[in-house]
Amino acid sequence: MVIKKNNKMTGIEFYTFLQSIYTQDGQPLYKNYSFKKWLHKKDSQSFQFNGNKAVKSIPKYWLIDSKNAKNRGEKIDRNWFNNFYKQQNFNDCRASIAIWLIEKY
Repeated sequence: MVIKKNNKMTGIEFYTFLQSIYTQDGQPLYKNYSFKKWLHKKDSQSFQFNGNKAVKSIPKYWLIDSKNAKNRGEKIDRNWFNNFYKQQNFNDCRASIAIWLIEKY
């Protein structure tokens, strides 16, 4: 399946788009990571993936906020995540996968 990059998607449209293309456990992502499932929580959802280590999740709002920031012309990298979400540390693979998804689509 060939998917064209759409820089005009809002954060919510981007999240909905990801839900439409990542539907099966094992779909390849960045490097040795693969999609696991959409994790439904009481108040939100997460994009769940795995690699060499335990399963990790990217919260819905990370993907929405970072895509909206990218649309405003902000550079999305680990520093952006660290500055935007001040109480969290993004020195793990979650930021790498989120950045990869935004750059890919």
